[in-house]
Amino acid sequence: MSSLVKCLVANMLPLSLVDNAEFRELLSFMETNYTVPCRQTVTARLDSMKAELSTVVSSELQCANAVHVTTDIWSSITNEPYISVTAAFISDDWKLVTRTLANAPMEERHTQANISARLHEAATSWGTFTLLIGL
Repeated sequence: MSSLVKCLVANMLPLSLVDNAEFRELLSFMETNYTVPCRQTVTARLDSMKAELSTVVSSELQCANAVHVTTDIWSSITNEPYISVTAAFISDDWKLVTRTLANAPMEERHTQANISARLHEAATSWGTFTLLIGL
């Protein structure tokens, strides 16, 4: 199931895909003994993977000597507004590491106060990361 969840996340596919009859038929054709998990099971696995990844990212941020933070407000293909926050830093082995810290709908007006509040939410959700950006 881990590969299925990774595929859904990497390709930004909807959870409803696991309920799709043709998708289930395809997987059954490819592996006759595989049982496609239900949406609730996939959701639970996603939550578990998110918790594990959050722990790793938090640890990386705490260990980084310096973190560069960028943000962007953009519109989806259906014209829905989102705000994203990305952190970048150089690892101990001199590799550039980038992590998406937030990607959330932003339906309110894009004023300085609203953007600042959203950035503050993103920063505080990462705990000690707040100290890094001074919010």
